[in-house]
Amino acid sequence: MASYFRLPNGITQYFDRKVVITGSILQMPRYYQRRISLILGKLNILIGQRYIPIRGKLLVDIYQRTPLNKGSYSIGQVLKVIGKLKKIKGFSNPGCFNYSLFWQSKGVWGRISTSRDRLFIMGYKDLSIWTRMLEGIRDRIRAFLSKNLSSQTRAVYAALLLGERGGLSKELKDDFSRCGVSHLLAISGLHLGMVMMLIYTAIWFLASRSEYLLLAFNLKKIIVILSLIPTFFYAALTHFSPATSRAFIMLILFWWILFSGRGRDRWLLLVTAAWLLLLLYPPLLYSPSFQFSFVALASIIYLTPRLPWAKNILCLSPKNWYQRAFKWSTLCTYFTVAAWLGTLPLLMHYFCHISTIGPLVNIFAIPAIALFILPLGLLSIFTLFIFPAISSALINLGGWGLSKLLTFIHFISNLPKAGLWVVSPNWLEVILLYSLILCLTNIKTNIFKYIFFATLITLFLEVIYFPIYHLFSSRLKVSILDVGRGQAIFIQFPHGKNMMIFGKVSSNFDIERRIIAPFLLRQKIVSLDYLLSISPKGSNGLSFLINHFRPKVFWSNKDLPFYKEINGVAIESYSPKLLKFRYKKFGLLLYYDALKAIVFIDSVNPKYVIFSGPIRKKAKHKYKVYSTNTHGMIKVITDGESLSVVPFLKVDKGGGLSY
Repeated sequence: MASYFRLPNGITQYFDRKVVITGSILQMPRYYQRRISLILGKLNILIGQRYIPIRGKLLVDIYQRTPLNKGSYSIGQVLKVIGKLKKIKGFSNPGCFNYSLFWQSKGVWGRISTSRDRLFIMGYKDLSIWTRMLEGIRDRIRAFLSKNLSSQTRAVYAALLLGERGGLSKELKDDFSRCGVSHLLAISGLHLGMVMMLIYTAIWFLASRSEYLLLAFNLKKIIVILSLIPTFFYAALTHFSPATSRAFIMLILFWWILFSGRGRDRWLLLVTAAWLLLLLYPPLLYSPSFQFSFVALASIIYLTPRLPWAKNILCLSPKNWYQRAFKWSTLCTYFTVAAWLGTLPLLMHYFCHISTIGPLVNIFAIPAIALFILPLGLLSIFTLFIFPAISSALINLGGWGLSKLLTFIHFISNLPKAGLWVVSPNWLEVILLYSLILCLTNIKTNIFKYIFFATLITLFLEVIYFPIYHLFSSRLKVSILDVGRGQAIFIQFPHGKNMMIFGKVSSNFDIERRIIAPFLLRQKIVSLDYLLSISPKGSNGLSFLINHFRPKVFWSNKDLPFYKEINGVAIESYSPKLLKFRYKKFGLLLYYDALKAIVFIDSVNPKYVIFSGPIRKKAKHKYKVYSTNTHGMIKVITDGESLSVVPFLKVDKGGGLSY
């Protein structure tokens, strides 16, 4: 991707310039309360008096004070956009989700934020017959869901049936996350398997009526091949996301291995699917969703037979319907526990958050989705174009069941300790955790007993290393986090004390939950000694940090002590907008008045200047200038005798960024 970044006529050459660009809408627009997000392709930029083509795709955010009407834009429309072209940038902090890389992997390199009056519809670009057909069917399904379902159930069914999650509310996503059932909202093997099963059953029911077909052909193989065609069509209808692509490839491999007589080679199926996907797109290896998918499946294959009494259940030969129901429900429970246990270290590493009730909720939620809600939804769209009355009855019945499930999930998610924030293990600790799981499932073997105790001791030493290191460290560390236009500064004093300084953040993004909490937990920080709010509104917006990190001392900008010493670091408060930290030979000034910042900087003539946000003025002085907008999180480290400034992103000579 780095080579693409510098291609001739690439969109990146025009960053930070006001531009006029035309392009066609490639994907279904995402509608928010006062914003629409579009992706434009086949771009042309106005240079002089003519348009020239440029490489790359463009993300366009359209803002308006009043809510925007859905249906204003559609795939194939050609738009002219006027605005400032910028590089897509997320929050660049250690361990933070790489928002820029996420979009670059989709070929989207630039972004323009604009208003409705600076965007013009120029016409329509002729779409292929295939694209027109798919989008026509999607529009029909969207209108059908809107007509028959409430807003909440409609949003979930749109995710389940079309893979479109833009309508899901933040509250609904949080409920699913706390209950550990977010995976049910992604089009995966469950959905494609259900589609293929329904189609296979229908074709088999009709074809098996003929004695000639049964005797003359290997009917099962033929029906499987025939069933794959509409299954592929459904996968295309759901936008063929990476998760859907993985599921479709695994579905093909499953039938190939089954009919080749290697039906028991589950590991072969798993490894072949991973190899094919990585062969098609190697960067998938670093995708969390790819890792979760295959680790979950590997955990089910490996851990399920090793769970208590699992072998007895697997060997059970049901003789009647209730024994079959018992075996099926028990195996579903075992599969859920195995997948949850197998993905737990990855969940802790990536999200610093786990659901304590995930296995229990999945035991109820997966059958409800797989046996009732999803089949009714699929049957409703299959019959929509033939028997619309039956289709409406099916989707209303499914919507009723879905509303009950959503009520149950909402209730469970609000139980105390339903979701826990936990310390994030690094990759070494993740490996050690998997080693523990491996040893526990083979604890009867002597060699694994020794490995278990060795791993446990290593993990214990790794966990206690960080608090001991901070306790004996004599260095002062100041981390200025990248939170956009705002202030979030974490200070680690010598010998273990810490302080979080938090100011007003001009962003709708949940900074405390999405940026600050994961950063602290990845530093093995589970509590704060001091929490300082420099916002004029005092503790407004800090409830999450107060509730989860339980600061021993809380100060607002109005009740700061004039002088305070913490482990050898003197803190002096000259005004609510000016703090001075002094440690031996070095001093650090924190100034919070953006309008007067340059005048203040010129008056004190420092060695280093760090802006929280964009640089407000080109540096023409002797001091070195950093900004979180350009360099990401910036760490200042001093032992009182020497000082170093370490940016998270390093700017190379070509103007690019590297980690």
